[in-house]
Amino acid sequence: MAALPIIFCLYRCANLKIPEYWIVDPIESKVTVLLWEEELYEQTEFFVNQQLFSPTFPELCITVEQILAAGNIS
Repeated sequence: MAALPIIFCLYRCANLKIPEYWIVDPIESKVTVLLWEEELYEQTEFFVNQQLFSPTFPELCITVEQILAAGNIS
């Protein structure tokens, strides 16, 4: 994943104080969840065979595999 677009995204999201956003990395097979807390983003990485946890959507039950599979539409 290109570092520059990620840094730009972090900067824009921080300026807007977006409470939560996800970065899906199909190359590394992971999803990074970033939460805005105390003027900084706290990040948690989820990998294959893990279920994501989202404080914004506490009832959401989704795995990294399901997210990655959604991007494999032929």
